[in-house]
Amino acid sequence: MDAYIQLGRPDLANLVKNSKKFRRLFELTQGPFPAIEKMRHVQRAFNGEPDPKEGEAVGTDDDWRSHMIEKFSGDAGLQEVLARHSGTGGKSAS
Repeated sequence: MDAYIQLGRPDLANLVKNSKKFRRLFELTQGPFPAIEKMRHVQRAFNGEPDPKEGEAVGTDDDWRSHMIEKFSGDAGLQEVLARHSGTGGKSAS
């Protein structure tokens, strides 16, 4: 945004500032640790996916975490993190 302003294009800076992607990234960076729901907002924004309809189930942090642990179960880095934080010796805790 600052670059657009320096180039004399505050109109383009406002487009960025008011964009869905910028708003979602800004929300994600606020606070100590973002909720899964906020991370999903960013994912949808960058993937061009629609927001869920009002009342539509989006899952819980635990659902997402379990899905990701299963999806990346073969990743050595994930196994290291799981071993460090769960005391499971690197086995997934799903």
